[in-house]
Amino acid sequence: MALVKLYDASDKYSMFSCRYITDKDSQTEGQQLHNELTLAQSGKKASKQLVTMAAADHLCASADVLNHGSGKDKLLVYGRKDDAVAEEMVLSIQGYLLKTKLPPITKESDIAQTKVVHTEQYVHIGGLADPLFDQGAVAVLAIHQFLESRLGSGSLQDMDVKREQGHIVLDFHNRYLTPRSEAAVTSIIPFPNDYDPRHILQSRVTDEVFTADNAVQFYERVKLDGSSCSKYQFKQSHPTALSVGQLVEIQTSFAVVPRGKKQYKLINKLQSICVLDRSIENEINQEHIQAALRKTSPTQKMKWNVGYEEDDSEVEGAREDVKHMWINRSESP
Repeated sequence: MALVKLYDASDKYSMFSCRYITDKDSQTEGQQLHNELTLAQSGKKASKQLVTMAAADHLCASADVLNHGSGKDKLLVYGRKDDAVAEEMVLSIQGYLLKTKLPPITKESDIAQTKVVHTEQYVHIGGLADPLFDQGAVAVLAIHQFLESRLGSGSLQDMDVKREQGHIVLDFHNRYLTPRSEAAVTSIIPFPNDYDPRHILQSRVTDEVFTADNAVQFYERVKLDGSSCSKYQFKQSHPTALSVGQLVEIQTSFAVVPRGKKQYKLINKLQSICVLDRSIENEINQEHIQAALRKTSPTQKMKWNVGYEEDDSEVEGAREDVKHMWINRSESP
């Protein structure tokens, strides 16, 4: 059996169990992901795929660094002319959702213990060892090397490729808050009430704000009703609709953030999540239902008295009464 680690829990902020998938199942789900990756790389938005940046020459030709100054975040942007407005480079990757930490914030432990601004939302995805997905990790390494070449050797913390059960996995993060001193006034927006219904995070805010850059977008791809072919539309969704086992598409951008004196760390910024397929999620739910049923106590025999068989005499009596009823239809004046 092929072991695929799929974290599953009723609480999104904890991870429970390993799920075993037979070789046949693993091949089926792996083929589904491979198809999505292949279509994305050959479609109209192929240049927006993360794997396209795996080639260092392509990255150098199309990317630049937006430097906000010493000790501040630096962003990966598209190459531009001097007078052009910088555009943040946003790229896509498809994979299976293994773990999430997303709104709503429901308990104290959801808040960062160091600084409130470090409280974040993130997702953890895997590719079932698909070589196209693994190229996404190569692309992230290429981006790391590119940024370090622009910022100076040794300026970035080393980056390790993460693995789960021997398979490459990728993490994507985004903070809930931004220090007011780093936020453009025009980017500040109201904090969504359903993200923090108990005001656990907001009660700790001092000089931090919620900006458009902190807002992760959520979508789901759905097939058009009555469509005989594979025609889809994308509908806005909600973080509570995300669950382990879903096939998703992540949109990510890249920033290097200060970490100590003259040191920076590369962050894969979570910009949006789109659910593409729920097949594995549905299988996991079915397994949980079956497991729950097996754990229930033995049922006791119980009599059911449903229907009207024992009330024949009363029913017949009522029917006889109805026969003798008549309706007085008075005419309107």
